[in-house]
Amino acid sequence: IESTATFTVATLLDPRYRKTGFSSQNKADAAERILRELSAEIELNRTTRSLQETNLNQPQPADDWDECMGLVPDTELSIQCTDLADVEVTNFLKEGNISRNSSPYTWWNVNSEKFPILCHLAKRFLSAPLGSIASEREFKVAKRVTSGRYNLKPSNVQK
Repeated sequence: IESTATFTVATLLDPRYRKTGFSSQNKADAAERILRELSAEIELNRTTRSLQETNLNQPQPADDWDECMGLVPDTELSIQCTDLADVEVTNFLKEGNISRNSSPYTWWNVNSEKFPILCHLAKRFLSAPLGSIASEREFKVAKRVTSGRYNLKPSNVQK
């Protein structure tokens, strides 16, 4: 489990375990690095979207040079987003673990404003994946086979 990024991030985001859910400090630190990278990426995307929405009301660039300059990523913005994400991860990891009997979903619901970037990641990593249509179809067939309306007589099985 510790070799899969999805599981390591999910463990780290679970307020019942955080860094105590790992077999070694090195593995916990590796998971923390991944979480910091993901958090910075989420914050940069969120901030960029917000700036783009703000710029929709601004006049269009005067020429191609202005347009090109607008497409160059802002290094300062990237650094600010990384710093903001790092502070949030650090504060989250400093908090004490909750009881193993407590719900991590309830904890994230209560603390979503305190940790908005990590809350977004927690929703993504701590949720169960959606079922596929194929598996749902198989359950429907199995229900028909096992329900009282159908007999498993050899003549019916062949149908």
